[in-house]
Amino acid sequence: MSSPATTTQHAVLAERVRALAEVVATCAFGGDDVADATRSVEDALARLRQRGVRVPFETSRGYPRWPSERSPVCGPLNPHAPPVEVSEEGDVVVGRMIESAAFQGPPDHAHGGHLAMVFDHLAGRVAARRGAPVVTGRLGVRYLKPTRVGRPLRFTASLREARHALVHVACAAYDGDIPTATADITFVELGRSHFERALADTQTES
Repeated sequence: MSSPATTTQHAVLAERVRALAEVVATCAFGGDDVADATRSVEDALARLRQRGVRVPFETSRGYPRWPSERSPVCGPLNPHAPPVEVSEEGDVVVGRMIESAAFQGPPDHAHGGHLAMVFDHLAGRVAARRGAPVVTGRLGVRYLKPTRVGRPLRFTASLREARHALVHVACAAYDGDIPTATADITFVELGRSHFERALADTQTES
């Protein structure tokens, strides 16, 4: 294997794969073009599979986690991620993104399930501030109006209430100043051993 790729190089690859996925998902092509592109993709896939090295889990606060830069929501190295740019504004976790047309449900509007995934991720950041590992217990989304793709969107997540092992987080999505969806999410705090057992089970199965 050649020298390891830099983070920037990997991010560029992820962005190109992301762009390819949007074109494949939203356009029609001639048969010859599809055949040529398929051969090129298969060649690249075979090379990367042969030379790639599986990324290990990280340890954060004593429990295993998938590297954040490879998150399917905010990871610049993950071509499945929009990616969402996450920041903190006081007590509020804020996410900014432009929804790809590859994730549309209604024509030119985002699939509601993809918005729910973004809500879940940002709310998890809020819940994790208490220091204990959490899992999503319940997620309820209210869709106020269709959310357009190709537009800058802003998401917010803030703590609503924390009692015992339950953490309740309120979320909202905005197109400009107009709210398009809200969410109420409940997380359950679990002991570190829960995650260690889950990781051990995964490694045993593999």
